Amino acid sequence: MKFKQNLKIYNGLSEICFVPALNLAFLLFLLIIVASGFLVSPRITVKLPKVITSDKAEEKKVTVLITAENLIYFHNRLYTARELREEFKKNLLKGYSVLIKADRRASLGQVVEIWNLCRELGLEEVNIASTP
Repeated sequence: MKFKQNLKIYNGLSEICFVPALNLAFLLFLLIIVASGFLVSPRITVKLPKVITSDKAEEKKVTVLITAENLIYFHNRLYTARELREEFKKNLLKGYSVLIKADRRASLGQVVEIWNLCRELGLEEVNIASTP
């Protein structure tokens, strides 16, 4: 029995099909666009109170955020007052000024608690952020 042979020898690529390559490029583009939405870090919004007079704070400062719900954020991480005390002790912030960015609806007691915490740890300059 003899079979018909349809073998051809190709010397390189005779034709290139661009459709699968374009599909892959399009899918990668969509993946990057969709994934970039998940990579953005959440922003903590604080509406600062308005004042008539204000001064600028020093260059070497650390910022503590207090939201309207009285949540305390430091370096974009949520802390309790006790945890914040330990974090400040661990980082040895001598020579730095502390800028408290408190929402205008935040509890005054929470702001004063953070202020006292900074004073107890020996931080000389504590400021409260505001908008002119």
